[in-house]
Amino acid sequence: KGDSFVGRIIDQKYKILERLGDGGMGSVYKAEHLLMSRTVALKVLRRSLADDAGNDEFVRRFQVEARTASKINHPNAVTIHDFGLEGDSPYLVMEFNEGRSLKDVLTETGPLAMPRIVSIMSQVCEAIDEAHSHGIVHRDLKPDNIMISKKRDGSDFAMVLDFGIAKMLSGG
Repeated sequence: KGDSFVGRIIDQKYKILERLGDGGMGSVYKAEHLLMSRTVALKVLRRSLADDAGNDEFVRRFQVEARTASKINHPNAVTIHDFGLEGDSPYLVMEFNEGRSLKDVLTETGPLAMPRIVSIMSQVCEAIDEAHSHGIVHRDLKPDNIMISKKRDGSDFAMVLDFGIAKMLSGG
């Protein structure tokens, strides 16, 4: 059956263009910010999570997640642009990355050459270091949550995604 979000306009700002994939907390869509004509990634959180936690607690946790992730400002960490509620569905708007997951790259190419590994992991570590400087621990760092795209010079550009289950070190 079709995806009920594709084609919808969320919060009078974001037109859902296509479903990109699903994660533990929800589905991710390619969307267009209508006023800015900017392509973004829009994550709609899974309704069953709200049912399990109670809607008020779920929305509170979601808002904490969004505020937490938005503190991270680094080229190798996904930027959070916006968040809100559309009906009963919380959503998070992030920068869109045209790349492929490190998992897909590894599946296609097999083991990577050491210089390529060092380059990718150095970028990942820089993003994680930035998160740590804000008291944020990722808690789900894996190849699925690292996007690889190409810079103009052909080298790899790594971006860490999904700080969605991040935990503030301070307990906040």
